[in-house]
Amino acid sequence: MCDAFTVLTQDPTETRARQWLRRLRALRPAQPGGASVVQTNLLQGLREIGQPFRWNPHPARVTPHVGVLTNVRALRWAIAAKRAGTITRLVAGPNLVVTPLDEARILCAPEIDRVLTPSRWVSDFYRALVPELAGKLAEWPIGVDPAYWSPAEPRVPRDDFLVYQKLEPHDAALAERVAAELERQHLRYRRVIYGAYTPHAYRAALRSCRALIFLSASESQGIALFEAWACDVPVLAWDRGTRVIANHTVACSSAPYLTPATGTTFNDTDDLGRAIETFCQRTPQFSPRASILAQFTLAHSARAYARELRGATPHE
Repeated sequence: MCDAFTVLTQDPTETRARQWLRRLRALRPAQPGGASVVQTNLLQGLREIGQPFRWNPHPARVTPHVGVLTNVRALRWAIAAKRAGTITRLVAGPNLVVTPLDEARILCAPEIDRVLTPSRWVSDFYRALVPELAGKLAEWPIGVDPAYWSPAEPRVPRDDFLVYQKLEPHDAALAERVAAELERQHLRYRRVIYGAYTPHAYRAALRSCRALIFLSASESQGIALFEAWACDVPVLAWDRGTRVIANHTVACSSAPYLTPATGTTFNDTDDLGRAIETFCQRTPQFSPRASILAQFTLAHSARAYARELRGATPHE
């Protein structure tokens, strides 16, 4: 195990009053977003593997190896500290910017040793906009807790499908098309809307269904999919393949980590009825939980993050 490193999700020079205000806001009940889940799962994973770390310490206690998540102000502070020689390795990301052109191209700062993205398509998007980042980019998906996200025992699904909706207004008709097709095939379903559920409610819904239909224009990682797979729920994902992000047409994915073991996709040109029928026939062949246990647990992602912080190769 390597020496302790630092994880920053806020500017170390932030006043104590601002820190308390941030903590009070964090106490408000809300459906956690992707950035907060990444932070929570990383810290839990580091504790699980016994990796020493300091989270948002006083500036005097910041270690030579630093990772910055979610907070651009923290990254600016870390860049200045690296320039001053108090930091020797700086890893940035994920969840800092939407595009590498944001925040005055902060990810291009020469002080940054590694830029982490959630998936390959995000790396490709960054590389296309800013080719000079090519040698610094690496994909790092956050893992999930398979003890919490697990199937019910005994497993007695009440619904054939859980329909997960994360659609923009111009795509809302897709959800109604899916619902109409499920009803036509006499398949039982319920819906869950992004931003309107708690983790406990989502887990309960996953434990009560045979499969998930996932409706989202794109996902940088798709943490909700990882949680479904950990519950041994296979996924039929709508995948248009492209979308416009910050005025750029981007080749993207709604399920970047989906494999033949975890599910299949359909797009706008596919016969929706046939796609659902074929997926239902294949459902017994999927093994999504095994995929999570093999490579996407909290421990897997924590070890990968620790390797990046110490600058090691994947096998070290």
